Amino acid sequence: MRNPAGTGPRTADNRPLPLASLADLRQTSYRLLSQAFLYPDGARVAALVETAAELAAAGDSLSRFAFFGQWKPLLMRLMGLDRSDETVMQRRYVLLFSVNVTGVPCPPYESVYREAGGQPTGWLASLVEREYAAAGLLSPQGLGELPDHVAMEMEFMAVLCGREREACRRMHLGENEKALRAQKSFLDHHLTVWLPEFSRALAAADAGCIYAALGEAASVFVSHDRDLVSALLESGAGAGDVDGGEAT
Repeated sequence: MRNPAGTGPRTADNRPLPLASLADLRQTSYRLLSQAFLYPDGARVAALVETAAELAAAGDSLSRFAFFGQWKPLLMRLMGLDRSDETVMQRRYVLLFSVNVTGVPCPPYESVYREAGGQPTGWLASLVEREYAAAGLLSPQGLGELPDHVAMEMEFMAVLCGREREACRRMHLGENEKALRAQKSFLDHHLTVWLPEFSRALAAADAGCIYAALGEAASVFVSHDRDLVSALLESGAGAGDVDGGEAT
């Protein structure tokens, strides 16, 4: 697989990061964001702490990405969460994402930001669900949310990154390219379209608090990830000759 020059991080000793490892890091990042935007019960907060620690341990690789400046303080913050933070997060989650006397300050649904007047009609949620079906999924499993919920969309990207990782490991070039193209399509047509506005809403409603930081990190990450996926495809990382499967 040809090395896509300049598209990925290197290891601590300056060797190119294998493409399978790069996909694994991206899958873990998307999964962290997916879990972060679901109701923060005890199990999810514990999972956030564990996943943040896993990503922080990969700091030598992640630090090569432009988004890492926003991610490093967030990862440190997530790693330090305890039971008292869990209670605060639960209260903030309800205030931001659930119906209250002022409505829903920061609806976590793509439809709200893209359909006329912020009044979802269901067509966009159906469109997202068709994207899942086209990838062979009814919907990302076990999350219990509507198809266009931010956590569902992040989990879908995590699934696609997982497919890319396995294709790289098995040197299945066609499957690797298919996974990358599905990622690019979903980023182009969904996440990068509405995440910036969602992030701005969180910054206004939750200034200085953890969900504002998560919104900023999510928006920055998907923007950079779209550029990375585009570069991988343009470089032939999805369909080139196999020579070790590394990203330089």
